[in-house]
Amino acid sequence: MPDISEITNHEALALARLLQQFRAKDRIEAIVEVIGARAQLLETDFHDLIVECFLANAVGAQLDQYGALLGLPRGTADDTRYRALLGAQVQILYSSGTPDELLAILALLADVLITVTSITEPAPATIRMEYIGTAYSGDTEWGEDIARMILKARSPGVAIDQIVEATASSFRFDTSGQGFDEGLFAVDLAAEAGI
Repeated sequence: MPDISEITNHEALALARLLQQFRAKDRIEAIVEVIGARAQLLETDFHDLIVECFLANAVGAQLDQYGALLGLPRGTADDTRYRALLGAQVQILYSSGTPDELLAILALLADVLITVTSITEPAPATIRMEYIGTAYSGDTEWGEDIARMILKARSPGVAIDQIVEATASSFRFDTSGQGFDEGLFAVDLAAEAGI
């Protein structure tokens, strides 16, 4: 996003630019102050209008308009996730499907939630991405969105293997996690055993 800074002192700037022969003339300075104040109002309104149009600042219906332009409906995503999906969609439209571009899209979608552990090409026209992330822990919809966007970004004819290791606790056979003694399987086993 370009840096667009707002000028907040139009009135003072207008007075400072006043020609020497018009300074210390009350009526002329009053007219210049009024013009500077009106210019300040326009500056503030236009600055807000321009800055709020950027994808990074858009909310609600503005994001829906971006989605309509990019061909990506909102679904159930909140503003933060939808903004990330739209940003990824823009990168996908310009992507050649190289591993570096896939990593950039993954980083945009996952922010700090995912750590890429390796990216390899085990066979011709195949890319294997392995990553660890909390995005998949208990939030399968967001994980599916990320996987779908990576698949859209790949080059035609290239297979993508995504291997994700979730950081949440996983099923275990011992007693230090959910397994046969606690959780869903424990309830099912207890029901079958008549306990």
